[in-house]
Formats: sequence, C-alpha cells, structure tokens
Amino acid sequence: MRLRGDTARRWAGAAMVAAGLALVAWKREALLAAVAGPWGWAAVVALLLLSCAANLPPASAVVAAAGAAYGVGHAILVCGLGLWLGALLPFALARSLLRRRVAAWARRSPRVARLDRVVAAGGWRAVALLRLSPVLPFGTLSYALGATALSWGDYLAGNAALVPPLALYVSLGAAAGEALRGGRLGALLPYLLGIPLLALTLLYLRHLARGAAGTLTAGGAGRGPGGGRP
Repeated sequence: MRLRGDTARRWAGAAMVAAGLALVAWKREALLAAVAGPWGWAAVVALLLLSCAANLPPASAVVAAAGAAYGVGHAILVCGLGLWLGALLPFALARSLLRRRVAAWARRSPRVARLDRVVAAGGWRAVALLRLSPVLPFGTLSYALGATALSWGDYLAGNAALVPPLALYVSLGAAAGEALRGGRLGALLPYLLGIPLLALTLLYLRHLARGAAGTLTAGGAGRGPGGGRP
C-alpha cells in the first residue's frame, strides 16, 4: 500500500509540473507581469518554504514553473534561496518551537536513531548524500536532522547537495517552457545538450548516496512533524 501511495504522489507531482508548465507557456506574458520584481520572487520563495515545511505544493512543481517563467539564471537564484531557507526552517523548528514534538516523534522512529549515527560519523558529507537519496522526503529529513546532534555548520554545508537537482528541474522547466512556446532549435540546443549531462551527474551522485541510504532502509520513520511527506 505504501508503494502505491508513493507512486500516486509521484504521478500527482508530475501532473502538477506539467500543468504548471502549460499554464506558464500559455499565459507567459501575463504571468511574467504578475510575478516580475521582488514580490514575484518573494512569492516563489514563500511557496518553497511552505513546500519544504508542509509538502504543499511539491517543490519540484514550483522550481520547474519558475524555470519556465524566469529562465535558468534567475530561477536558480530565486529557487536556490527558497530551498535554502526551506531547509533551514524545519531544522530550526525542530530545535526550538517544535522541539518536544520532534523529539517524541524521533524516539518512536528507529530510522531517526540510525540517522543520528550516520550523521555523527559522516557530518556534512552524510547530509549531502542523504539529500541526494530518496530515503526520506525533503521536509521530513530536515526535521529528523534537527533531532540529531548534527552541528549547524555541517547541516549548512551538506545542503550544497541541493544544487544539482535544482539545476536539473530549473533546466527542465525552462526547456519545456521554450518548447511549448514554439522555440527554435537554436534556443533549445543548450537544453538538449545540458539536461542529459545534468541528469547523468545527478544519477551518478545518487548512486554514490546509496551507501548512506542503505543504513536507513530498515524500519519506518513515520510522518514527520511537518504534516506531510514532501
């Protein structure tokens, strides 16, 4: 049942990404006017904060739509800020306002105990590998790491691993937006060359992350205190 639920969530996320890209391509000028400037960027950051803390909406949909609307450069900067703040928020909440709730959840989860041992041994490298692996959803992992003895420095450094998937989703969004607008081959060529390289890089990094992920596969973490599974 869990596998079916995960599959359904993936298909739902893919459908939301496709719908968002189609909307951007159809009403690009109107949407660009609405999201132009600091307020539009703030809206993207706010959506990513909400996604990272509570799984509403899927971060991949927001990032891909931003890529289609803003292009690669601006979207990476804006979404990078949103994801970085979104990684910090659950981690900080787990050590402050939600400390008791997160601690109670962590005590019931064998996987969090294993996670504590992994990050104690690996530090920022373990965080980076865990970010690249599908062991736990983004927000749930952030809360879980907040329940460990991991230092702020290691947590911040490990989140640099968000850059490769961010670049891939932004590029996919930008390429899809360009294609839906009837872009010429010359405009699409950088995406046709770059996206496969980004995808192969990400697959390789995830292959390296399997070692860290394997120690956490036994047992379930349950739902995190963020109210969902991003």
